[in-house]
Amino acid sequence: SIIYQNNKLIIKMPSSPTSPYKADTPTYSLDRARLSSSYPELRCPTEQDARMVLAQTAIYESPPFQQKFQNDWSSVLLRSNGGYDLDVSLKKCYAMAFAMPPSPDFRARSNSVNSQGNSEPVSLSI
Repeated sequence: SIIYQNNKLIIKMPSSPTSPYKADTPTYSLDRARLSSSYPELRCPTEQDARMVLAQTAIYESPPFQQKFQNDWSSVLLRSNGGYDLDVSLKKCYAMAFAMPPSPDFRARSNSVNSQGNSEPVSLSI
């Protein structure tokens, strides 16, 4: 809640990960807390369970993730030790949603690497 008190703007955020607070930008820590409340080991036994619990996170509902996800669960689910690792899957969801493409300067530098693996100087204007 937002409170204006004694000429100061005070923003109070709920401390409980199970609160009904819905942020405009999802946070990894709140989503992880939500997952661990259902699966304390952060591991699901079946792919169906993993899909269901990940679909309840804030990142899953966010437009940046939905634009890139295209319902391709193989891009985010990781099977290991007889189950699905929810922590790794959640990290993949955040990486997919908020990853930035390489900068144009990076592309120019990577294209200027010669056959011996040495990079040639790139002029940068500031």
